Amino acid sequence: MAAFIRPRRRVSGLVLLAMLLALPARAETLLRLAETAAVTVHPDELAATLRTEAVGGTAAAAQAKVNAAMAGALVRAKATAGVTVATGGYNVYRRAPMPNDTDRTERWQASQSLELRGHDGEAMLKLVGDLQTAGLAVGQLGWRLSSDAMRKARAEAAR
Repeated sequence: MAAFIRPRRRVSGLVLLAMLLALPARAETLLRLAETAAVTVHPDELAATLRTEAVGGTAAAAQAKVNAAMAGALVRAKATAGVTVATGGYNVYRRAPMPNDTDRTERWQASQSLELRGHDGEAMLKLVGDLQTAGLAVGQLGWRLSSDAMRKARAEAAR
C-alpha cells in the first residue's frame, strides 16, 4: 500500500506545480521618471546698488547730509528714462572716538542705499558714473536676468 500512495503524492505535487506556473505573476513595478530641461538666456538687466554716507557731530547733522545727497541722487535717477529706482536701507549710528584721535568728540554716521535697474546698459552706466561723481559709492554693479526674462525662459524650458 505504501508504494501506491507515493505515486499519488507525485501526481498531486505535479498538479500543484502546474497550477502555480499557470497563475499570472503578481509582482508590481514602480517606475519613476524625471525630466530636466535647460535654456541659455543672456542677462538683460543691469542692476546697481549705490550708497551715500555722512558723518556729523549729531545724528541730525549726519542724517541731513545723507538726506540731501539722496534727494539729489533720486532726482537724477528718476530723470533717466527706463531706470527703475528704489531706496534701500537707512542706518544711523554713533561712532566712538578712536584711541589715537586728538579730537575726542562724539561723531554720528548715517548712510542710505539706492537701487537701480534698467535694460539700457549705456544709460545705466552713465547714471552710475554721474552718481559716483556726486559722491555716492558703488556697492554692486552687474548684469542679471530680469524677472520677465526668467519667466519666459522657464516657459520655454517647460515645453
